[in-house]
Amino acid sequence: MFASFTEQAQHSKLMRDLNVGDRNIAIRPGVRIQHPGRVTFGHNVMINQGSMLFAGGPISIGDDVVMGPGCMLVTGNHVGEVFYGSRERRPIKIGSNVWLGAGVIVTPGVTIGDNVIITAGAVVTKNVPSNVIFGGVPAKMIRPLELPFASSYEDSI
Repeated sequence: MFASFTEQAQHSKLMRDLNVGDRNIAIRPGVRIQHPGRVTFGHNVMINQGSMLFAGGPISIGDDVVMGPGCMLVTGNHVGEVFYGSRERRPIKIGSNVWLGAGVIVTPGVTIGDNVIITAGAVVTKNVPSNVIFGGVPAKMIRPLELPFASSYEDSI
């Protein structure tokens, strides 16, 4: 699973810094989290390899959340006319039962509701209501998400 002892040691330190206890949190190799003390987790969360959480501001992740590979949650932004000018930090909140496809980017101040799918490669710049599928650049609603889920596999048997 890990390429080297150093990577394994870094992963162990990250898990200690996140203070996740027994909440069934899976952080895959290669995940980077800036300021892990500003990230809170619900239960049953998986963050896939290559994802980055830039927690200059707080990040809250609910229960039963899966992040595909290469996702980015970014809470900070530069504002003003000077590149190194003022910075703003706005929280990101992700509800429960959320799936972020591969390469999703969530920008500062976004709240994602419960029971949401964000399609691969989407850039989420605005709040996402519950019970929807969102996608695109910038992300917008594709359609409502009908609950409970019906398995298409079972329908074909």
